[in-house]
Amino acid sequence: SEFSPVFIQNLLMEKEDVDYLPIFTCEGASWGKLNKVFGGELEAIIHEINTAIAA
Repeated sequence: SEFSPVFIQNLLMEKEDVDYLPIFTCEGASWGKLNKVFGGELEAIIHEINTAIAA
């Protein structure tokens, strides 16, 4: 990867981020709401995104 490990770590998302980051909370989002929108697959989707970022 061309990016530093610190930069990559800051890009990775965790389940807890959905309930605490302003980008989500300002819009009234929560883990439960977003997971429902994504058909219960939000954790798997986040895992795929994180894997792609770290690659």
